[in-house]
Amino acid sequence: MNFFIAKRFVAHLFKARHYKGHGIHSPFVFRLVHDLFCQTHRYYAFDVINEVRQRFRSDCSEMTLPVGGTTTVARVARRSAIGTKHGELLFRLVREFAPANILELGTSLGISTLYLAMPNKQACVYSIDHSGAAQDVARKTFELLGLKRVELRQGDFDVALPGVLREMGRVDFVFVDGNHQQAPTLQYFEQCLEYAHNNTVLAFHDIHWSEGMEAAWRTICEHPRVTVSIDTFHVGLVFLRRECLKQHFVVRF
Repeated sequence: MNFFIAKRFVAHLFKARHYKGHGIHSPFVFRLVHDLFCQTHRYYAFDVINEVRQRFRSDCSEMTLPVGGTTTVARVARRSAIGTKHGELLFRLVREFAPANILELGTSLGISTLYLAMPNKQACVYSIDHSGAAQDVARKTFELLGLKRVELRQGDFDVALPGVLREMGRVDFVFVDGNHQQAPTLQYFEQCLEYAHNNTVLAFHDIHWSEGMEAAWRTICEHPRVTVSIDTFHVGLVFLRRECLKQHFVVRF
């Protein structure tokens, strides 16, 4: 964790007003925090994913970087994979809302993709990444685990996203964990909104990565179609439900 993120995390701890649902007057958000954020049930899939994570962390196989040069699977797994806590939150959210069409921006080695795909193997998960080498590693894992409805698309988000959205037709759940810059993040958000509906859930990773990402997160929360936003520090959740009052929550998680 760099100094900027560490400073923001301390501020988040002081700002967070809600823990285990205390003080939340929205029934929808209270149920989410109390039943999902605080859930301790261990799903079998968690052990499977952790085994994959540990295998990657000890894999010294070389990978070619999109910008040139090489790295190893182990380095990518340690630096880029979503943390266990927030990956399990994604899993519980997908299990709760049962999305049929899931979009992920940022496959990497596929750890986060597993959290999105394993709650319901009938759901279709489209995952985009600019690294073909990382997706090759991920693809082998998906095949090994029998995840036949994960569709990988290789390319820059700016180029690949419009075509993938047209192919999907509608998006029920979106996880954005790729280009951590303000303008691209807002562009992807607006593009996904065109295919979103009342029950679509959008999750953004690393919303406090930089001042630019924080500005993007504030703009997303203020968007007219967004009614409920939840800041868990590492992951920001957005809901478009018209039946909910417009509210923003900072949750200690």
